Amino acid sequence: MITQELREEVVQRFINNVLPHGSGIDCDWRVSGTGFENYYSQGKIGKDNGKYVYFNNSYHCMDENGYYDGYQDFSLRMDKAMFFAMIDAACHADTYMHKDSKHNMQERVRILADILSETFQLQFLNGQYKADKYQLREYLEDTLAWDIRSTHTRIGIS
Repeated sequence: MITQELREEVVQRFINNVLPHGSGIDCDWRVSGTGFENYYSQGKIGKDNGKYVYFNNSYHCMDENGYYDGYQDFSLRMDKAMFFAMIDAACHADTYMHKDSKHNMQERVRILADILSETFQLQFLNGQYKADKYQLREYLEDTLAWDIRSTHTRIGIS
């Protein structure tokens, strides 16, 4: 059985171990749209019954001379039903002792992560001047897709 605490723990492992940190993504991830309340870092996991779950962060821009040039806020939007299907499969993989059942759940996480890595939406917040100036869209989309695709190994269920 999946408890709310286990679900929240796996979501936090997703944030800590899957979503990128560093290489310009220097701020804490903030999440909304999960449908349950908890505290993560300095942001609150908020209540939202919408269709999507959002992971927000900022990219710390650097100019050609190596000086910081401010932040570009962005949001990673994922289908909530698919995201939580992946989280629930990861929870089951954590709790199953039988090798075949655990392997089936790990494979389900891998498949759902592959789908999410191809279907997420990257949105720039507060304008996108710096995103255009530093050509961030392709970099962030590639980085996020690569990390999401490796969810099955990064959240510690393999």
